[in-house]
Amino acid sequence: GVSGDAPTWSVSDDTFTSAGNAVSIAGSNDPTVQGDNVVQGGGLAYNVEGSALDLSRLTGDSATGSGADFALGGTLGVSGVWPAGSLPLLPIDTNAVDVPAGLTLTLAPGTIVKSEYEAVCQPDVVCAIEVEGTLDAVGTASNPITFTSINDNSVGGNTGTGSPAAGDWGGIDVQGGSVDLEHASIAYSAMGISASGGEVTVLNSTLMDISGSGVSGDAPTWSVSDDTFT
Repeated sequence: GVSGDAPTWSVSDDTFTSAGNAVSIAGSNDPTVQGDNVVQGGGLAYNVEGSALDLSRLTGDSATGSGADFALGGTLGVSGVWPAGSLPLLPIDTNAVDVPAGLTLTLAPGTIVKSEYEAVCQPDVVCAIEVEGTLDAVGTASNPITFTSINDNSVGGNTGTGSPAAGDWGGIDVQGGSVDLEHASIAYSAMGISASGGEVTVLNSTLMDISGSGVSGDAPTWSVSDDTFT
C-alpha cells in the first residue's frame, strides 16, 4: 500500500485491499493516519513508527480480515488516549511504545494490547511499554483492558499462531514513572510489571502464564490489591 521512511506522512480516508502490509511507515515525528479502512488478507493493516507520536492523529482507522490491527512503535510526543473501539494495539518488532516523563498514555476500557518478544525498550530490557511518565490503564469489570501475546487469537482477531505461551512478550517496564492498572489482564509475558522507581497500582486484575515475576522491582510506592495470579 504505502511504505517507507519519509519525514512527513499523512494517510487519511483511504481504502486499501492488501495481501501485505497496507500502511507501513516510519521516519516521521508525528505521522497522521486517520479514517482509513483496510481489507486485509495477510501482513499488518497498519505499522506506524514515530519519534513524537500524537495519538489524536491515529484515530478512526478500521480493518477486517487477518492482520486487522495497529502496530505502533516509538515515543509519545504529547499525552494521548488509545480510544475505545480502536483496533488492537501492537508494540512489535524492535520498537516498544515509550511514555516519556511528564506525559500520559491512557488506554480506554476494552483496549487490547498484543506484543511479541522482539519489542524492546532498552538495550537489555524486552518490553511492550516503557513508562517514565504515566500509564493509565483503568478498565471496568465488564470491559477490562487486555495485555497479551501476539499469538493469542482468542481476543483481538487472528494475529499469530493461536498458541500463546508464557514468555511470548516482554511486559511493562516502569522507569520512575507511574502505572495504574485496574480491571485488566496481563498474560503470556516474560514479566508482568517491573518497576525501577516510580509508583505502581495493580487492582482487580489478573496476571497469568507469566514466565518470570508478576509484579516486581523497587518502586517506592506499591499498591497491589484484589488481584489473581496464576
